[in-house]
Amino acid sequence: MSDPSSPSPSEQAAERLSRRRYVQLQTTAAAAQRWRRFREARAKAPANLVLPRLSQRLAGVLARGKWPGRALMILTAGVWREEALHGLGGEPAPTLALDAYVRAGPDPSAQPRALFDQAAYLARAPELAGSRWAPLAHYLALGDGAGLDPHPLVSVADYRLRHGEALETSGLSVLQHYLLVGAAQGLDPHPLFDVRPLCRPVRGRRRLRRGPAHPLSAGGLASGPRPSPPVRQRLVPGTSPGGGRRRDRAPAGLCHWRG
Repeated sequence: MSDPSSPSPSEQAAERLSRRRYVQLQTTAAAAQRWRRFREARAKAPANLVLPRLSQRLAGVLARGKWPGRALMILTAGVWREEALHGLGGEPAPTLALDAYVRAGPDPSAQPRALFDQAAYLARAPELAGSRWAPLAHYLALGDGAGLDPHPLVSVADYRLRHGEALETSGLSVLQHYLLVGAAQGLDPHPLFDVRPLCRPVRGRRRLRRGPAHPLSAGGLASGPRPSPPVRQRLVPGTSPGGGRRRDRAPAGLCHWRG
């Protein structure tokens, strides 16, 4: 005989449902609080768009300057981060310094210090093989206008469709606009990715000088809710479909985006 004092299956189910609702409410409240802190941190350190706009306007001229001009274009575009020591591409690897990256040309293994998937971009632009183009420079000068995505979770076509007016007014590429303006406004870079639950200001005296963590980064994913496993696997190299990190891969160490 069953114990009359023990809860019935329906009561157990109701209790589990109640606990799940409570956890969901707590998670939603925590995400809203993180988003508020992120917006406050960004408001204290707004992005300076003068150089990025100038870089985009002169992209054609700078591109003709071979590697020095292309390096200058990347540097002034506002997308390069010297402190980013690991790439965010499909194959995690140490990143290169700016001059070494630009000189490497269309090498799939060359990882820029930027929110950019080198191998994925080259797969979409096979004509770059054998050229002297650094793929990130090509994106800034030509690829953005041609609708080439800089990262699997930064959709140029979708971003333009949803935020075309603001993008056109800014004079920036999709990647520049998202990193420098869009993330702080809660604009999603891809239909599968929700920025708001992941944005958070980074902690610590040294990190506060660099601004809030960007959601498409190891720092931005370090706390709080995460995207679904398929999205997370594309976003952070070295994660398994179940969400765990594979031991044979290095973590993506990009932590201090100012988006």
